[in-house]
Amino acid sequence: RVLAYSVYTGTRDTTSRMKRVLEQSGLKVAVLRASVDTARREDWILDQVDRGVDVLITNPELVKTGLDLLDFP
Repeated sequence: RVLAYSVYTGTRDTTSRMKRVLEQSGLKVAVLRASVDTARREDWILDQVDRGVDVLITNPELVKTGLDLLDFP
């Protein structure tokens, strides 16, 4: 399991392309977006782990403080 950071360029959504490429390689991928409420993010991540996600893609700003990311060494 891996956590991949994607920094937005302001012109293209790089996370969607990363997700598509990784899924084409047979990996189960989830994208944590800013639309997931801050108070719910840790539960959302745990739900993805329970679903067997291989790769979690997010912007580093969304997980910089207060989240337990032990499932993604």
